[in-house]
Amino acid sequence: MIEHKTLTMDEVETGGYYKNCHLMAGADEDSLRFSDVTFERCEFQQQVFEDSEWLDCHFVNIHFANVTFDHSVFYRCTFNTCQLTGTNFYHNHWKNTQVIDSKANYVNINDSTIETCTFTDTNLIESSFQSVKIKKGLKFVRCDMNDADFLDTRLK
Repeated sequence: MIEHKTLTMDEVETGGYYKNCHLMAGADEDSLRFSDVTFERCEFQQQVFEDSEWLDCHFVNIHFANVTFDHSVFYRCTFNTCQLTGTNFYHNHWKNTQVIDSKANYVNINDSTIETCTFTDTNLIESSFQSVKIKKGLKFVRCDMNDADFLDTRLK
């Protein structure tokens, strides 16, 4: 476990566990690929993670409010107790990803593909799931979804 360090995103290693770290933008912001990494209570300086790939990554108590993850991929990831208010996940691909006990009001997941994903105990007030393609299930368990928008999303 790496704790209380300042690192660039380029220094994040596969299989790493980062706690209370400050993560700064790396030199290669256009090629963000992470696998089997846990970030707990870390602060990310970078606000744009477009075209990024996150495999088996876990985010615990992370502040991603108003961050952009457009055109990104999340496989087998968890967001636990995260601040996702106003976060953009436009045109993403999520598979086996969970959002647990998080604040995701005004989140934008439009034009994305979601496969076997679950939101549990998460606030999704006025969130947007427009034109989302759902494969093998999307579950909402004890979520506040007042005024969530599912325009052009086929719900079963």
